[in-house]
Amino acid sequence: MVKHKKQDAPPISYESAQAYFNIRKNIIFRSLMHYRLYTPNSSLSSFIKCYWSLEGEELPGTQQRIFPDGCIELVFHYGNLFQKYYPDGISNFQPRSFIHGQLTRFIEIGGNGRVGMFSVRFQPHGLRPFTNINTHELNDSNIQIADIWGAAGRELENRMLEASGNEQRVQIIEQFLLRQLQPTAVNALVNRGVDMINQVNGAVNIEDLSAQLNIGRRHFERQFVAAVGLNPKQYARISRFQYVLSLTEQKRYNTLTDLAYSGGFYDQAHFIKDFREFSGLSPKQYFAEHLPLVKFFSFD
Repeated sequence: MVKHKKQDAPPISYESAQAYFNIRKNIIFRSLMHYRLYTPNSSLSSFIKCYWSLEGEELPGTQQRIFPDGCIELVFHYGNLFQKYYPDGISNFQPRSFIHGQLTRFIEIGGNGRVGMFSVRFQPHGLRPFTNINTHELNDSNIQIADIWGAAGRELENRMLEASGNEQRVQIIEQFLLRQLQPTAVNALVNRGVDMINQVNGAVNIEDLSAQLNIGRRHFERQFVAAVGLNPKQYARISRFQYVLSLTEQKRYNTLTDLAYSGGFYDQAHFIKDFREFSGLSPKQYFAEHLPLVKFFSFD
């Protein structure tokens, strides 16, 4: 049994966490929430960006918007279940525990009173070594963990929900993931490709990237989709979109045109297209409404 070591996974201070998720994840909360980040054990940090918890009270019916960020999440609701809202006005409750695949567009969710959430935020390529499921099939949807890991998944859910606190949840999930880890499923070439895209904030030509990796574009795309769930171009667009949001937090622009060019867009038309696709709003609408950039679902 692997024991979680505090020196390997100290929680980030609340102030640091606040600045952190303000830049890296977009969800609109209109009530006070306590958000906390936990760093993964060094044995898992190649696959997991962080663990996070969210606690507080949310008025029923309040809707919050989440933007794509290039990461997959493993979520546990130990508080009241959240609802997911659809464009046609229909809503349903999220499962008690589930994996949510890559987002290719924004979604809207809402709490119902007491909020208690614990989540594993995987690296973009981080889920694949823990399961044999096709990550691409999870895009814009969720799957209950019992459907992935069977009886072991059901036992994990029970232990996570019955845990005495989030420090214990970190220990439980790390013990579980280390047992599930399949090192041979790691794709070093895709990992390198993700890093290269992140280094330039998504402003990359996929043909050139494939050449730098000494692999054919189509072969690279197939491997990338299998590991990440998105093709390289999709992931690069989301990375660039997230970079633009980080620039808004740093206030490093004077006009939307400046923001577009600073974010790696060649023209405003592509900037507006991507912004609307991922957020559901035009840049002007987004900034006119002064939407808070508060992220609870991914980071670099």
